[in-house]
Amino acid sequence: MFTSFIGRLNTDNLGIKIKILLAFFCLSFLTYCFPVLIMQATSYYGVDHGTAGALESYFNLTNMVVTLAIFSVFLRFGYRRPMIVVFLIMVVVCFFAKVVDSIWMVRAYLIATGISFVVIKVSCYSMVGMIIKTREGHARFVNFMEFIHMVSNMLAMWTYAWFVKGEGAFWLYLFWFIAGIFVVLSLIFLFTRIDESSFQHEQQRPFGQQLRDIGRLITTTAIILPLLMYWGYESIEQGVGPWLSTFNFEILQVPKHISVQLHSMFVLAIALGRLYGSFIYKWLKWQYVFLINFGLGLLFICFVLFNMQPGAGAGAQSLLDLPLVAYCLPAFGFFIGPVYPTLISLILTSHPQSLHPAIMCLIMIVGALLDSFSARMVGGLFSHFGGVTAFEIYTIVPLIVLIVLTIPYALFLRRRAGREVSGSA
Repeated sequence: MFTSFIGRLNTDNLGIKIKILLAFFCLSFLTYCFPVLIMQATSYYGVDHGTAGALESYFNLTNMVVTLAIFSVFLRFGYRRPMIVVFLIMVVVCFFAKVVDSIWMVRAYLIATGISFVVIKVSCYSMVGMIIKTREGHARFVNFMEFIHMVSNMLAMWTYAWFVKGEGAFWLYLFWFIAGIFVVLSLIFLFTRIDESSFQHEQQRPFGQQLRDIGRLITTTAIILPLLMYWGYESIEQGVGPWLSTFNFEILQVPKHISVQLHSMFVLAIALGRLYGSFIYKWLKWQYVFLINFGLGLLFICFVLFNMQPGAGAGAQSLLDLPLVAYCLPAFGFFIGPVYPTLISLILTSHPQSLHPAIMCLIMIVGALLDSFSARMVGGLFSHFGGVTAFEIYTIVPLIVLIVLTIPYALFLRRRAGREVSGSA
C-alpha cells in the first residue's frame, strides 16, 4: 500500500520521491521543538517569561524575510544545492548549541531554523512538480507528504520529551541529535542528481523582471480564487486550532492536561484526512471530494456546536472519561485535512515549473498573515461572544465560502486546461 502512494518500484523517480518524503519528515524535528525551547528558556536558562515568549519571533521574522527573496535563489541554483547548504548550516548551529550552552545559541538555532524551514518546504513542494506530471498524481503525493509531516510532528514531541526527561544539561544532546539527522540528509542529497533544466532560462533573467512576473501572477484568477479558498481553510485550522485547548478547558471544563491531549486528536484527525486524500483522488475528482467533505463537515459541525453543553467534560480524570461530544470537535479536522495540500497542488500544477518556487513563497507569506489574523479574530470573538459562538462563526462561514468557491475554481481549471489543449493542437 505504501508504494502506491509514492510510485511503483520500477519508477525511475522513486528514489527522489523517498528523499522528498524523508526531508519533509525531518522538517518537524526542526520546528516542533519550539514549546520545549520556551519551557527550557525559563526553567534551565532562567530567563523571564516575556523573554522566553519572544523567542519564536526569531523564527517568524527570519521566516518572513527569507520567504520574500528566496525564490530567486532557487531559480538561479535549483533546489538541491540550497537544501544542502541549509542542512550544513543546521549541523554547525546545532553542534555549537550543545557546546556553548547559552540562550543566545537557542536564538541562533531559531534563526537558522527560520531559513531552513523556508528552503526545505519550498524545495520539497517544488520538486514534486518535476517528477510527477499528472494533476491527480501530484495531489495524491502532496497529501501523503503532509500526512507524513503530521505523523512526524507527533513523533518529534515524544522524542523531545525523552531528552527533557534527563537531568541537568542532558537535554542539550537534543541539538546533537538534530545535527545527526541533518548530517545524514546532507549526504543523501549530496549524492542525489535531479534534473533542474527547467531553470536554465530563468537563470539568465534579471531579478527585477522576475519580480514583475510575480506581481502580475498575484492578480490572476488562477491565484486569487485558490487563495480565497486557502483563507477558508486557514480560518478553521489556524483560527480554531490554537484556541481548541482553551475551548475544551473553559467551555467543556475539561482539566488542562486532558484539554491538551484532546487537542492532539485534532492533529490526528487532520493527518488521517490527508492520508485519505493521498488515495481518494485515484477514484474521485478533487472538487467532488471537497464538496462531499465540506457538506458533511457543515452538517457535522452544526450538529455538534448547536448541541454543545457547557461543562460536559467536568470531572474527567482521563480521555476515556469524556463524553462523545468532546471528541466531535477535534474529529472535524478529518473533513478539512485534504484541503491544504490539495489546494497547493492545484495552484502549482496550473503554472509552469519555473514559477513553483515563487508561488510557494507567496503561499507561505499569505499563510503567515492569515495564521496571525485568524487566531486574533477567534480570540476577539471568544472574548465578546463566548467560545461556542466564536467557533460557530469561524467554522460555518469558512465552510460556506469553500463550498461556494469550489465549483467556480473547478470550472476555471477545466476551461484553462481546454485552452491549453486547443493551443497545443
